[in-house]
Amino acid sequence: MAVILGITDADIGEKGDTITASTIRTTLETESALYTNVRQQRAILNVTGGGGNTGSRPTAGVVFDTTNIAQLRGTVRQTLGTIPSTGIADNQVIDDSALETYFTAIKDEWSTLSANVVTDQVDVCHASCHSSCHGSRGRR
Repeated sequence: MAVILGITDADIGEKGDTITASTIRTTLETESALYTNVRQQRAILNVTGGGGNTGSRPTAGVVFDTTNIAQLRGTVRQTLGTIPSTGIADNQVIDDSALETYFTAIKDEWSTLSANVVTDQVDVCHASCHSSCHGSRGRR
């Protein structure tokens, strides 16, 4: 899955500006939080009726139950935990090793959150088209 970051140079600092550790932390953690809705989704389709017709789902029970990675609505975003930022402190020169460690910590936090499963279950009566028994016109 390709993820395109929405960070621009203006988020880090304009040309000639001093880039601070707090700017780096705030920008990267804010951007990372936007992707916490990319996670595991369990989708369940359950037939609740007893069947009794020749509809597309004449037998009661779970028809479909699978879990996979999905980009879900933004309302299921999660909160990032505290990201260790050793070596990424204000008033310090940041070296590449500390920055790589910080990037790994952000990735690890996101990976942990992305493994949390959201379950969505849809219950249906018995047929994909209810007109056969619930509608006034019936099937044609």
